[in-house]
Amino acid sequence: MFDGDTPLTLDEGIALCAQCHVEYVCGNSPIDGIDRDYFPWARHYGNDAKCFARHMPKVTRTGDSTQFTSHWLASPLKYLTPEPAATFAATFGVEVDSEGLISPCASCHGGKQSQRKSKAERIQDDTYADALAVESALVTSLSAIKTAKDALATGQAVDPVLLESAIEDHRAAHVRWENLVVSENSMGFHNPTEVEDERMTALGLAQSATASATAGTNCAAGCAPAAGVVPDGFQVPGVPLTVTRHSTGELEFNWSASCVSGDTDFAIYEGTLGSFTSHAPASCTTGGATTSILQPGSGNRYYLVLPHNGVWEGSHGYRGDGSLRPRGASVCYPQAVGTCG
Repeated sequence: MFDGDTPLTLDEGIALCAQCHVEYVCGNSPIDGIDRDYFPWARHYGNDAKCFARHMPKVTRTGDSTQFTSHWLASPLKYLTPEPAATFAATFGVEVDSEGLISPCASCHGGKQSQRKSKAERIQDDTYADALAVESALVTSLSAIKTAKDALATGQAVDPVLLESAIEDHRAAHVRWENLVVSENSMGFHNPTEVEDERMTALGLAQSATASATAGTNCAAGCAPAAGVVPDGFQVPGVPLTVTRHSTGELEFNWSASCVSGDTDFAIYEGTLGSFTSHAPASCTTGGATTSILQPGSGNRYYLVLPHNGVWEGSHGYRGDGSLRPRGASVCYPQAVGTCG
């Protein structure tokens, strides 16, 4: 308990704010299984920056240069805006810098604080626009699910497995979009990388929900059995995927057949190394071949090969801890992972 006399540690200072500014799912999160009590703040936390030091910065009184903690608990962007910063400064008799600002960021960043403000606003604007794209995808998936349910209610044949898959994907997409993107209190600024990863995962799930609901509505009873996985030499026995770079810069991929005999084709996904939910289809078919040549994208990339049967696509493979690797921002087919054999 804070007694008012002992300075707060970094974690105590953050917890003081985080007791209210939390995820909707605290503790062990059912979304991703991570045990967290509040949203992690990435770079600022890693650099020992307390929340209140940025939202309640030290200010200097005009005349006697006395420093005290501002009790205007506000976004740092308000301190970095000439108005209302000027009104606050005039009302309480505190100094502003050469740009007419009170900067909560200068002690670490220095330089032109207006540039810092522009960068923060750019992150927030991009996050907001991207969140709207996910919202649109959620509306589309909800419409597709309603169409499937309406068809079922009128006696039309609707694949129940596909419909249930669509509902589950929509729910998973919605909870990520609402809890981890638009409700984390900073519109992406506190942790842009995590917000972007969750946003892309939500987008992929929403698109998968639309694909499943649409396929189920047009499929009658039972489109196809679930798909399998390409051998990785670890969780799934067999010769794993290999990649060879040609002198032309192209990449040659070779892999083994799916562990499920009914899988007749393959999709190749490409992502940005380090952002392991960024994978998106580079090709949705190889014509059934277990080899393919592609021109890689720029930068450091990673690749996944998935089997599919024209209705379902299988597993994206396994993480080091044995859990299934999540889907990315877009998909070739809705996912249903069957049992190898």
